[in-house]
This record gives sequence, C-alpha cells and structure tokens, in this order.
Amino acid sequence: MPDHVGAGAGPPAPAIHYPSHADLLEPYEPSGLRRIDGIVVSAARPARYLRSAFDLAASLQAPVVVLCSRATRSDYAVAEARRVAGLDWAVIDLHVWPTDALPGLATSDYHQAKVDPHGDLSRKRNLGLLLARLLGWTRLMFLDDDITDLDPLQAEQAAAGLDRFAAVGMPARSFPDNSIAGHARRVPAPCIRV
Repeated sequence: MPDHVGAGAGPPAPAIHYPSHADLLEPYEPSGLRRIDGIVVSAARPARYLRSAFDLAASLQAPVVVLCSRATRSDYAVAEARRVAGLDWAVIDLHVWPTDALPGLATSDYHQAKVDPHGDLSRKRNLGLLLARLLGWTRLMFLDDDITDLDPLQAEQAAAGLDRFAAVGMPARSFPDNSIAGHARRVPAPCIRV
C-alpha cells in the first residue's frame, strides 16, 4: 500500500473548517455522456429511502452497492432492491461488519467524520473506493440515501466530466453540504485515485 494512503504519512494537519469551498470549484459544461461503472449508496435511513437510488441505478444500467448502517436494515434493503426490475445490486450490512476488516485510513478515524450526523460516512466512502478499485470501476458515483430524483442523463453528463477532472459533483441546492470538500481539503496530495 502506498505510504500516502495511511500509515507513515506523518502527523495529520490541524483541522480547519471553511464556511465555503466555492473557490475550489470550477464550472463544467457537459460535452458528452459517459457510463457510470457503479453507484455506492451510504445508507443510514430506513430502506424505503433507497428506492430513488435503485431506480437511478436501474435506468443507468449500473450496479449499485448499498452500505447499510444505523436505521437501514439490510433485509429491508434487499426487499426494496428485489422490487426494481433489471437492477444489479449488492447490500452490505455494516452492523455486523468488523470495524477492523478494512485497512486503517486516517479519513475514517478523523474525529469530526465520526460525529453525528456523519457517523460512519467516511468509513462507507473508503469501503466504496476499495470496492471500486477491486472491481475495476473508474467512474464511481457516491450517492447518499437522502438524495432523490436525479436525472440519469445529468448523471451521465457529470460522469463525462471525469475525462477532465479527478472528481465531479452535482449541486444539491435544496440541501447544501460541504462535508466532502472539507474532508478532502485536509488530505495532502497525492490522494487515492480510483
């Protein structure tokens, strides 16, 4: 494992909270469409919240992996997945997954990343990156269980942005959140690339 991924990277930089990350963003005008290799859903709410993610994955013909914890029961997530025709899916129950089953990564252990409402979100995203790497996915979509009604065409347009950028995001105007940029900003380059 490269030394910039975890152990041996030196002491972490002190955490600084930035109220805005607008200066890190660069506008992107979609110029094409790209297939999404897979979708990883961080699930913490009751399984009924997964329906929108399942519908999106089925319409994109992309496999979806649901990482269940907190109020998401894996048996209910499986039942929801089975209701969607043509869906290629996997459900992982993190309630029973040993916490030491993954390599120790600083982003999973960072104190603020483990505090409510984030809980185990960093752990789930790190697991998603690991799965994507193992499966050979290069266009991975992270989706939280509270994001609904995404347009499949817009998702494929966003994926085309990966031809130019290392990461592409879609605005969640009704739910502004800068947690991903805040955690990424504290990680020194180079970082893990999928």
